[in-house]
Amino acid sequence: GAGAQDFDPFEKAAGTMRASFTTTLAYWQAQKVDDAVTLTQQALKHVAALESAAKERDYRLVLEATTALNETCASCHMAHRVRTAEGAYEIKLK
Repeated sequence: GAGAQDFDPFEKAAGTMRASFTTTLAYWQAQKVDDAVTLTQQALKHVAALESAAKERDYRLVLEATTALNETCASCHMAHRVRTAEGAYEIKLK
C-alpha cells in the first residue's frame, strides 16, 4: 500500500556489512588497536540490531540501528583514517 516500507534492502545490507565488519575486526585485532576493536564490535552489534529490526519490519528500530551504526562508523573514521594529498583516504596507523 501507499507508504509501505521495503525492508529487504536493509536485510541484504546487514549481511554485507556483517561480512565487512568481521574482516575489519580481524584487521584491528591483528594491529592491536583496542579502540578500533571496540568500535568494530559495537558496529557488529548495530548491524545485528538492523537485521533484526528489518526482519521484524519495524522502521523505528531500523532507523535507530542505522543512526547508531553511522555514529560508530564516524567515530572510528575520525580516529583512524587520514585524507591523502590526492583526496583518497588511508588508514592512520599509530
